[in-house]
Amino acid sequence: PCPNFAAELGRAVAELRWYRWTTPDLEAGWVLRLAVADPVDGLAWAVDAVDVREEDDEAADAEAAA
Repeated sequence: PCPNFAAELGRAVAELRWYRWTTPDLEAGWVLRLAVADPVDGLAWAVDAVDVREEDDEAADAEAAA
């Protein structure tokens, strides 16, 4: 194992560019919108995740059955 793993990880994370965003949607539950860019390697990743509530599923099922 690397003896200075925490320090090296900290330096690597500091080189990345982190972003978060919101939308005007009124979601209930939890929302995760996060992006990270690696300018050194020219790579980027993003995640956009929203909790789906049971009430929303039940309402959609009721509309589909009607």
